[in-house]
Amino acid sequence: MCDVLEPWEHGTVVRCTAHPGFWDYNCVRLEEPDPGLSAGDLAAVADRMQPGLRHRRVEVEDEATGTALRRGFDALGWVGTRLVWM
Repeated sequence: MCDVLEPWEHGTVVRCTAHPGFWDYNCVRLEEPDPGLSAGDLAAVADRMQPGLRHRRVEVEDEATGTALRRGFDALGWVGTRLVWM
C-alpha cells in the first residue's frame, strides 16, 4: 500500500500517495529509543515531512519514549493512542 518510504534521521516517513487521507498509511515513524527530541520537535518534523496532508501522525516504536512524549503531545492538542502488536 505504501509506495513512499523516506528515511529521516531517526526513522522513516511512510506515505501512500494513492490514499493521502488514510490515517494508518501516512505517518512519521520514530524508530529509535529516546533520540532527545521533544513532542514539539516531532510535531515540527511531521509538519515538514507530511506537507499537503489533512492530518499529522507520528508513530513512536519505543514504549518508554512514547510514554515520555505523551504529555507533550497532549499539551499540543494531539490525540495519543497506544497500539500493541502481538
